[in-house]
Amino acid sequence: GAGPGIWLVASEVFSLGIRGKAMSMATTGNRALATLVSATFLSLKNALGDVGFLLLFSALCCGNVIFIRYLVPETKGKSLEEMLAYFEDLAGESARKEIELPASRSPEATPEATMV
Repeated sequence: GAGPGIWLVASEVFSLGIRGKAMSMATTGNRALATLVSATFLSLKNALGDVGFLLLFSALCCGNVIFIRYLVPETKGKSLEEMLAYFEDLAGESARKEIELPASRSPEATPEATMV
């Protein structure tokens, strides 16, 4: 599978505003693919034989290398803002959204303060 590549890509290319959601999606994808590989390992090995099974996973690994080489952007020396601008250009639209933080709650508004 992609192994640690998903953790590295997700942590470097996403801005702080979406990093939490992006990391959770990367984690879900990583675990789902690991589950799929584990669940189908023996049946695929029996169906394809040892050589066929090795060739299948070799092809998947080669596909992963090609994907990373040509589609994953280089992040060395780039800021998160530069990466955000890269993805905005790639998508053809502005992905920047204002992040609204919840208003801080005053002590009077907390349930503990009203119970006294």
